[in-house]
Amino acid sequence: MDRSRSVKVATHADVFDYGLPQPFAGPMVLPSSRNQHWQEIMTSQCLPKDIKIKPAAGRIRVIFDDAEIANTTNALELDEPGAPLRLYIPREDVRPDILEASSTHTTCPYKGEASYYTIKTLTATGNDGVWYYPNPCALVEPIRDHLAFWGDKIKFQHDPA
Repeated sequence: MDRSRSVKVATHADVFDYGLPQPFAGPMVLPSSRNQHWQEIMTSQCLPKDIKIKPAAGRIRVIFDDAEIANTTNALELDEPGAPLRLYIPREDVRPDILEASSTHTTCPYKGEASYYTIKTLTATGNDGVWYYPNPCALVEPIRDHLAFWGDKIKFQHDPA
């Protein structure tokens, strides 16, 4: 095997279980040709997984840098094995004035291609702090037109029903 080929160090969007030797520890390095192969698979099909989506009970508020940026009673909980529980907020329940389109895109073999927003307020910026799936895989179709949030300045407040 020729080991002199160029390699790419995986980012968080590239790390998935592809039957590689376990346990996985540290960055995954794939020959460019193999990485290209997986990128083609991830963008050409949606793989099955035991992902569960259900309505979140009660009111959810999203706080960024001490300011409320979303408020909804229509959030969805997405429970994906091996990942933290994620809340998806309807786009219409998020303040549009704080979202700035980002050029970042990532691909999940189960959910599809994600697009990102940067959160911008007068006092803080959260680069790529919001993501969404404009054309989600059928498995997660309910999260279409919903936004997910992450970052150290994001807090969720839950008022149970």
